[in-house]
Amino acid sequence: MQSRVQVMGFPIGGDYLSITEGVVSRIEVVDYSHSRRHGLALTVDAAINAGNSGGPLVDPVTGKLVGVAYQKVVGMGIENQGHAVPTSIIWRFLHGSVHGHLLSMPSLGIYVQTLESPAHREFVGLRHGETGSLIREVYYGPGESSNLQPGDVLLKVGKYVVDNFGAVQFMGHRVPLSVAQDLCYIGDSVRVTVRRDGQDQDMDATLRSATHLVQRHLYGEANFVEPPFFISAGLVFSPLTTDLLEQTWPRAEDRPPHLMDLYVKGEISTSRTEAVLLLSILADDINAGYGSGYVGCPVVTGVNGHDIVDLADLMDKLTHAVKEAEFVEVDFDMSIGPYTILLKSADIAEADARIQDLYGLPALKSSHFITPTQAENSDAL
Repeated sequence: MQSRVQVMGFPIGGDYLSITEGVVSRIEVVDYSHSRRHGLALTVDAAINAGNSGGPLVDPVTGKLVGVAYQKVVGMGIENQGHAVPTSIIWRFLHGSVHGHLLSMPSLGIYVQTLESPAHREFVGLRHGETGSLIREVYYGPGESSNLQPGDVLLKVGKYVVDNFGAVQFMGHRVPLSVAQDLCYIGDSVRVTVRRDGQDQDMDATLRSATHLVQRHLYGEANFVEPPFFISAGLVFSPLTTDLLEQTWPRAEDRPPHLMDLYVKGEISTSRTEAVLLLSILADDINAGYGSGYVGCPVVTGVNGHDIVDLADLMDKLTHAVKEAEFVEVDFDMSIGPYTILLKSADIAEADARIQDLYGLPALKSSHFITPTQAENSDAL
């Protein structure tokens, strides 16, 4: 804190190196713009602009790297608020690259409530001077399990003591618990101490990948270039992602509440790993009467009474329903309540061909669902 730093780079382009100077004004967890994930960052008041990203933050006395500039905060009344990736995360990235670790940030798979209230601390068995935070939820991905349980009081993670605000002391600074886990990798086992039923227990917890139902940014990934989709009877289906939310509704206040609820609180489970949306309805006789009932990207909940796990599962269940049942019933959750679309199975194949020709669609599903054999046949045609 208050250490002087120099930011080097080429803001707004140019052929000559630009150097600005300021101080480290804060060491905190902030929102990383590319991933929409919170992580440790250095906040500096030196000027950072487009073109500085990826440039070094240097200690002017020793000449050593102390961070890498990556974003600035822009808004009414905000000045000189730039962020840099600290060396602890840079080291983690380089070390993980060399040793073949998954580089995505890990998670304990828990939701923690702070214990600021003295009455609440007494209720969960914390004595005077003891600290900890309450585990309210434990999230499991498919095939996963956890030694942690809702109701446990988290006392310690590794060597870090957890305080009543869900924070730890890290390199002399009080920061959220996530900073300590971010030094590890997915699949690592960490030793944790919890208080359960009045007794302290030491156990191992396996760090896992994030359990958000709504994918955060897909920056640099294949799905970012070509989002998966599936079209049947003019109904256009695709998973809900952060990119879809932000590009469809640039202003946060315009985003449908039922989708934001999934974004904030949705977690993957064995019964659902994606939130599948009905993006739009391509008008045709087969779906006549339903376009007027379409409101703000309804979420698919089932096909012919069967729950939907993800987009691939929807495509599989809908395809089988067309072959096995006279009618296909697709159920949704909308911002205004439940909704159902009913289609006649015998009419869907003809309608798909008609819709594809009418709307000039190169395909009715994205390449994610096209096998190599299908691709070869398509090229030959």
